Parts: sequence; C-alpha cells; structure tokens
Amino acid sequence: MRKWIAIALLASAPARADTVLEAMLRHGEPDVTRLHARLPDDTARCALGVAYIYRDDLTRAALYLEGCATARIAPEIAGWARLAVKALDERLRMSELAAVEVTTKPAGLVVTIDTVPGETFPTPAVIWLPAGTHELRAGEAAVAAVTVDAREGAAVHLVDPPPPPPPRIDPHVTVMHANDCALYRKRHPGAACVLGMGEDDLDPSYPWYPSRAPHPRHRFDPVVMILQSTEEL
Repeated sequence: MRKWIAIALLASAPARADTVLEAMLRHGEPDVTRLHARLPDDTARCALGVAYIYRDDLTRAALYLEGCATARIAPEIAGWARLAVKALDERLRMSELAAVEVTTKPAGLVVTIDTVPGETFPTPAVIWLPAGTHELRAGEAAVAAVTVDAREGAAVHLVDPPPPPPPRIDPHVTVMHANDCALYRKRHPGAACVLGMGEDDLDPSYPWYPSRAPHPRHRFDPVVMILQSTEEL
C-alpha cells in the first residue's frame, strides 16, 4: 500500500525539467517559450537573457539581461546572470551589431522592431541591431526607419502625435439649442430633450457621437456641449 502511495505522489509532483534553471540550460525553443510565460518575473527575465546568450541572439540577450548583474533574483540564476552580463559586453564589442539609441516623445513609449519580431523595447534604450534597414514603431502612430552599417552607431527619435482635438462647435448656436431644450423640459416635466443635430454635424471622434452614445437620451446632451463650449464664449 505504501508503495502505491509513493508512486502516486511522485506522479503528481511537478516535473523538475520545468524549472527555470533547467529551461535556461537547455535553451531550446520550448524552453524559451516556457520562460517567456513566466514574465515579468525578474528571475525568468534574467534566465531568458542567459538562454539568448547560449542561442547567440545578442539583441534579445541585451534586452533581457538589462540590470541583471545587480537584480534580486533566485540564487541559482544570479551567478549565471552575472557571468552572462560580462560575456555579453565582450561579445557585443566583438560583434558586427550596431548600437541604435532610441528615444520617444512622449518619453517612455514601448518600441517594436520589424526585424526583432515578438519583442518590445522600453525607451529610452540602446538596441543592438544587425546591419540593414529596420522599421521601428511606438505608440499609436510613431514610425521611423533606420538603416545601419555594421559596428556603426545610430540614433532614432520617435514622436507619437497627440490625438486630434474635439470638433469645434459654434457656442452661440449650442446655447440657443440648450435654451430650447430647457424650455421644452419646463413645459414637459420628465421628458427627454436632445439637441437636433445629425451625425454629419460632428466629427466621429466626438465622445457623444451617436454610434458611441450608450443611450439615445445621452446623445448631444446640452449640458455637456455647453461645458465644452464655455471657453469659446
């Protein structure tokens, strides 16, 4: 009976092959996927950096090893991470990669690069890229292309434009419509009154655009429009 209990316990225990350390040391594609699934845990992040050193992917290794030399991570990974950071510095100096300094406006946007699929790079950052042309994207609409030569530095500044301002509506007309609504509500207590404006009168980005309004009574509410028009009077 005890033998069967012991077998059952062993069968239900998690496999040691799935540990972060062993996944890092094997560094195959399934292991990298498993480590990715543990992000944003710092131990898994630094283990990923070590795995990418093994895989000779210095671009991704530099991304994931950032700060790992002093990070508070699991002891069984920390020693490997410190060695990997030193090895990375030496290998980057000897490599054909180009150091690309990336900044954004507003600051702190996350950048994606077409030649490094599946990864995001927080900014500001120095990203090590192979020679060639790379398309960088950040925010909603910031796009830039950079062409680099081997071992040559470059700088890219991405600007994400602010959203367009809300449509301008003649405040005097708005107030007249609002007065009509106020008079109607006074004569018909409890009745709803919306401004008599069609969808063509407003830009679709307007927050009370009919297709976005949660309920017909909320469309073009006079109070909302008066508040938005006050500064123009």
